[in-house]
Amino acid sequence: MNRRYELLYNSGITFLHAGRPLAAFDCLIEALQIYHCNARLWLRIAECCVAANKGSSEEEMKGLPSAPRKGIVQDVIGTSNHRKIVLTSGSLDNKYNCDGQSAAMPVATLQFAAICLNNALSLLQEQEAAMPGAAVSNRRSSDSEHSQGNEATKANVPAGASAPPGAPLKQYEVESLKCSILANSAYVCLGLGDVLTALEHSINLLNQPKLSGSHKFLGHLYAAEALVSLDKISDAISHLSIDSITDVSVTYPGAPEVSGDKGGNDIGGSENSGDVSETPTAVTRYFPASIQSARATFLFNLSTSYSLRSEYDKARRALQQACSLIPASEIPQQALILAVYLELQNGNFPLALQMVKKNQLLPYAKMSDSRHGGQVTPTMGVIGRKSVRK
Repeated sequence: MNRRYELLYNSGITFLHAGRPLAAFDCLIEALQIYHCNARLWLRIAECCVAANKGSSEEEMKGLPSAPRKGIVQDVIGTSNHRKIVLTSGSLDNKYNCDGQSAAMPVATLQFAAICLNNALSLLQEQEAAMPGAAVSNRRSSDSEHSQGNEATKANVPAGASAPPGAPLKQYEVESLKCSILANSAYVCLGLGDVLTALEHSINLLNQPKLSGSHKFLGHLYAAEALVSLDKISDAISHLSIDSITDVSVTYPGAPEVSGDKGGNDIGGSENSGDVSETPTAVTRYFPASIQSARATFLFNLSTSYSLRSEYDKARRALQQACSLIPASEIPQQALILAVYLELQNGNFPLALQMVKKNQLLPYAKMSDSRHGGQVTPTMGVIGRKSVRK
């Protein structure tokens, strides 16, 4: 009769969606005492850690209108001819770390997030292994039902994994949940500097038989960053082809369409499952809002990759193309720093200094504004992995 832990579970999910990851973390850690076999709960705790480490600067890096845009100048040292301008690194600081304590301590750190994600993946693998042939029978059943047009029978597809306090997950929900776990694992490993494991998770994500447009975007993005860190620039560039971005939807391809107020879940939730349903509108802030913004993110990273190979002309063209796809107000701070670097390499010191003083990416910003008419739309606005949670 005691519903305390079920209430804690749902309160934690609510806090997480409300943008209060630390409050959500405290609730979900308590619920973990009872629901420790729920792989999705371990994923939610990891998401709390990721959200807590991103901090408030995430909104500033996205360039959202509601967030004040900071300049790239961190400090000015000296005067006159000896004056030196120190630029910001443009990277996110981890506000929560586990220095001096075990990574297994329940604290909202990326180290603890990695442990949670490993537990979630292990639980899914164990539960799938305990039901040999379940995936095959589910697919055959689904194909047969689809051919007969029997939509009512789809709700009776055998469960793929337990998810207390709710109903067991169906097979398509297990597959979707695995994609989310792999995407988060790649993100966390990149944040911890474990690029080999991050690359492994990214490739594993891209090899999944069914993949949403946004997860495919993340898989290529994370794999490219890992390869750049491994000094495999050519391989990284192959992942940053804008032609591979044809869809940025967050809906899992195998999920049935849900109408009304039942709220389908694209990452492993189910109706009356004890987890707040997660509609696409609830998670789009973590993904590109359009194909143009997704391609701009790829082009920003492509420009960075070309710069690492000293191909500055190609880098400049990629940067110009990226700026033409999104409004000037949405251009990330890292792109401005990259543009300053490219102009310095080109010997155009006055333009580089003007960019620093005006905190504007000139002349690309003017070109971007003229193409978009000053319209502001939500975009990723970040070079690399820093903007995505799920």
